[in-house]
Amino acid sequence: MAKYQKLVEPFKIGNVELRNRFVMLPMTIEKVDNYHVTDDLVDFYEQRAKGHAGLIEIGSCYVCDCFGTEPKYHTTTGACGCWDDEFIPGFQRIAEVCHKHGSKVAAQLQLCYEWRASGDDPLLSYAPSKDVPSGPFVGMPEREYTKEEIAEVVKQPARGSNRKPQKRGKSASNGIIVKGESNSGLLVRLAHCCNPVTGDDIVGFITRGRGVSVHRANCPNVKGLMEHPERMIEVEWDGAADTLFQVEIVVECLDRMGLLKDVTIAIGDAGGNILSAATSTNREGIATLRFMVEISDASGLDPLLASISSVDSVYDARRLMPGEGGAQLKRRV
Repeated sequence: MAKYQKLVEPFKIGNVELRNRFVMLPMTIEKVDNYHVTDDLVDFYEQRAKGHAGLIEIGSCYVCDCFGTEPKYHTTTGACGCWDDEFIPGFQRIAEVCHKHGSKVAAQLQLCYEWRASGDDPLLSYAPSKDVPSGPFVGMPEREYTKEEIAEVVKQPARGSNRKPQKRGKSASNGIIVKGESNSGLLVRLAHCCNPVTGDDIVGFITRGRGVSVHRANCPNVKGLMEHPERMIEVEWDGAADTLFQVEIVVECLDRMGLLKDVTIAIGDAGGNILSAATSTNREGIATLRFMVEISDASGLDPLLASISSVDSVYDARRLMPGEGGAQLKRRV
């Protein structure tokens, strides 16, 4: 045992003291919800802390804006986001439970790999050398940087890749009025952790350099944001704005041939525009369909759900509530 004694002795990395030399290397696992930390992910890391790991590294934390830029980055499912203040409460939860059991926490910061010299060039995965894989999720690079391109990368802003801020809807303020402020030129974003739509109770949070982030009042992340009351700000819906909103829908049903087609038709008939879809079926033949749908306001939600519920073999259709990640979806009986 004396040979391995150093492994269990406390030591320091700079000013950070670790209780031993056992490190959990970063792992990217399917326990996030749209890049946000979930209860499952918090529990996953807490169990490792209970196992006396000295240092726990959170895997694949993207510093690139995977929501508000176009074209979209190529990313891996299961990665956490850390490019915006709205992700802070989730990381705080992981840190709190790990610190409670004596473990320290670090994050594997990750850049997306695509790049292009200008908005007119194709978006490709680059690396300093074509002989070196650019990453486990992109595979071998498609192109090798030239010296001139490296110089161009250095000159580009940290936002990277000549992507442009993505515009959603017809209102630059996303249909939001920030009380006491002029909305002219003010960046206002709807938080992707809860996707508020017109009619929801909402709160505003002043981010660092990214304008005002608007959350549903019952969003789990709001509790953490309210620890900074000086950055909370009153917001309300602008009834005169012509804006589209995203809402996440989960549908549970008995699997059958043609099910997905019938549900997508029902969504379209109710005026919804499907932005993304994910499906899964368990061994019991229960299918879970998850859609990101664009609607005009909350008044269109009930007709949308009613239209989906009328489809044969569907027994539940509902809006996905804040914090209810895919791993937490339960069949209602």
